[in-house]
Amino acid sequence: MYFPQVGVELNPLIPVFAGAVFSLIFGQVGLTGSIGTLPFMVSFLNFTSPSVSATNLIYNILTPLGSVYSYRAEKRALWRLGLIAGAGGIIGSLVGPRIRVGVLSDIGLFKILFALLLAALGLRLTFKRYSEIRVGKIEKTAGTIRRHEFTFSDKTYSFQTAPVFFAGILAGTISTTFGIGTGFLLVPFYTTILRLPIYAVAGSALISTLIISSAGTISYATLNSGAAAAPDIRLGVLLGLGGIIGGLASAKVQRRLSSNTLHRFLGVVFIFWSLAYLKQGF
Repeated sequence: MYFPQVGVELNPLIPVFAGAVFSLIFGQVGLTGSIGTLPFMVSFLNFTSPSVSATNLIYNILTPLGSVYSYRAEKRALWRLGLIAGAGGIIGSLVGPRIRVGVLSDIGLFKILFALLLAALGLRLTFKRYSEIRVGKIEKTAGTIRRHEFTFSDKTYSFQTAPVFFAGILAGTISTTFGIGTGFLLVPFYTTILRLPIYAVAGSALISTLIISSAGTISYATLNSGAAAAPDIRLGVLLGLGGIIGGLASAKVQRRLSSNTLHRFLGVVFIFWSLAYLKQGF
């Protein structure tokens, strides 16, 4: 199959397989896997124009569908949290595409900043110790416009609307600039700042990603940048189909692994990726 924006002929099963693998691995900590598919497209397919970010957002729209369904079935989808961050992210999605097409149109600078993002995330995931908690279900949710609370694993947690909304704006800006999901920022924010259990918020981060990526794709499509920012729809859809398959399995696999194991494994992966991109960028 020919992919016009990339300019390559490729077996369609390859992006489907890549999307499934990255979704299965990264979906376990609230990431869609797009932080893996972006290096796949940039390095393996040599897809380096701003269009790669828009294409990855299509993957982000499709991939959370399988994971969110699984989290919802297991009663681990905190809709209030996901919708509030998603609402803030819509504002950020108006800014991110313009940064990518303008300031970060140069692939060298793009790689350096992406590498720094990976390094910061990798170091935090690797060296921070996360509290283990028995996997449970979200039993009760309640709240007002300003404050919300829920019960998970026989313990009550709470969060305020404003911090989540503004975190969504920041996550939406960075997410749509690079074309990645929002979990890279929202999950650490939820678990570290708000002190919420990762098993309860991973699904919420995916809900936010779905909303923000949809808004970001529209933003890229409406930019007056021609083909430079237009997504490769075929490639994005094939990656996304694989992402749905991996997402359906990710929530079930997560329950069999410890929180610290998940974070440390992904942290090491991100650090190695960052070193590779820093070398390429310079």
